[in-house]
Amino acid sequence: MEKDEVLRYVEENKTLALKKASYILDKETNWESFNGIIGGKNDTYSVNIGDHETAESYVNAWFSSHQKIYKKEINASYRKSSHKIHDMLQDDFLKEYITRFLARSYFKNKK
Repeated sequence: MEKDEVLRYVEENKTLALKKASYILDKETNWESFNGIIGGKNDTYSVNIGDHETAESYVNAWFSSHQKIYKKEINASYRKSSHKIHDMLQDDFLKEYITRFLARSYFKNKK
């Protein structure tokens, strides 16, 4: 993934992503809440950007960790963040957007 392409894609598709997320989550989703749902999971998912040499490696680790957490929480008595993320990932556009969003996080935070 190329940084400029990723940044452009995320910005150009932000409105549609938020609209789709709002529909899937049945709740108005603004940029801050979307960032919290997706971008705030590094500690929860034990994924550290600094441990990865490429955006692809980071994104793959994040998705792998998400799957493990989701499987562990699938029968929780209330709707957890992993459930919300799982629901959004069922939409092809949002899955691609989340992939690029995570790559954007990598590029912004990789030192």
